[in-house]
Amino acid sequence: MTQPPDPLKVRAYLEPGRTLEPVTGVGRHANAMVRALAERPEVTLDLLFSRGWLGEDGRLPANAPLRDLPLRTYALPERFSERLRKLTGRPSLARHAAGADVVYAPADAILPTGPVPAVVTLHDVFAVDPEFPAHRTTPAARRLERRWRTWLPRLFACSDAVLTVSDDSRRRMRRLTDTADTPVIVVGNGVSPVFYQIFEKPPADCRRPGPWPYALAVGGLQGRKGAAEMLAVAAELARRGSEVRVVFVGRPEPKWEQVAQQTPNAVVAGPIGDELMADYLRAADAQLFLSHYEGFGLPALEAMAAGTPVVAANNTSLPEVVGDAGVCLAATDTGAATDAILAFADGGAMREDYVQKGRARAARFTWAACAERAFQVLTAAAHHDAALLRELAERPLTDGG
Repeated sequence: MTQPPDPLKVRAYLEPGRTLEPVTGVGRHANAMVRALAERPEVTLDLLFSRGWLGEDGRLPANAPLRDLPLRTYALPERFSERLRKLTGRPSLARHAAGADVVYAPADAILPTGPVPAVVTLHDVFAVDPEFPAHRTTPAARRLERRWRTWLPRLFACSDAVLTVSDDSRRRMRRLTDTADTPVIVVGNGVSPVFYQIFEKPPADCRRPGPWPYALAVGGLQGRKGAAEMLAVAAELARRGSEVRVVFVGRPEPKWEQVAQQTPNAVVAGPIGDELMADYLRAADAQLFLSHYEGFGLPALEAMAAGTPVVAANNTSLPEVVGDAGVCLAATDTGAATDAILAFADGGAMREDYVQKGRARAARFTWAACAERAFQVLTAAAHHDAALLRELAERPLTDGG
């Protein structure tokens, strides 16, 4: 009788702060991918992170979705060791990687793991992308750019493969970095069940930020996320005498929060968890997503799954994600964005058409498919199969996650 192959031993390197709820898109990806891999019968997975994250019960905090998984820790403080590795490539993680077939990071990290292969996820390269210099005018942004230019080549040098989430992000990485020796492979993103399930709930029964009709803007009031343009849409809605608000969820930048307080029809709701986000999406007339730069654009996918029409910018990865299932336009065309929101707020055949197209498109993006792609990469890296890694690096994300 043929014995089944031994499970692939995966050590998942985490910065737990990124995974604590409520999460951003990177944290959502990390939680979903690690969980999906851990649940595969052909994988045994444990976590690796700084010991400083452990509570008195020897586990991650209560708002860490991965706290039930087996774990290993290292002694150095996370922030110190991460900065040191990005600057110098040390300290080595070889001792902590021992016993694993492959080390996997669902977010950017320098993984000097010695003889154990390493696979790292890089979600975008916004900090150094030459197409967006206007967003790097502050001293803090310029310091971030210098740090990225220092450690980005080291990330590729330390990795047997780099994962990313969209074809657009892969193109930008290849253009910015000499990736000839490190395959860049697209695994995509998926949609959490809560955003599909909320569609069965009548909008009138959903929690909402206020009694008025609204478009939901996810990602916080931030310059790179289109804060100026989306506030202009709110002001235009007020100028036209509409009751429709633009509600911003996510962590705001102080500068834009102050502007929002002076902008009619703008509401800042701040960070919220997934369940409340699903309610807010389901009750919204539309989602407004005029970001200047996205590595993927997961909020648009979640809105479509919830049955909420999307009005999105037609830049970076967003057309790849939204396709013809939403209204894509120039981020600066705030008049057309206002027109689309008002059309969706009126209901009717146009709105229903986009709801159905959006639901169908979102269904193509699943965490199971993302995890399958990642599993193929991790297996190839563990077996030092360079030919398969090169083949996977040429596959486009044409069929969703």
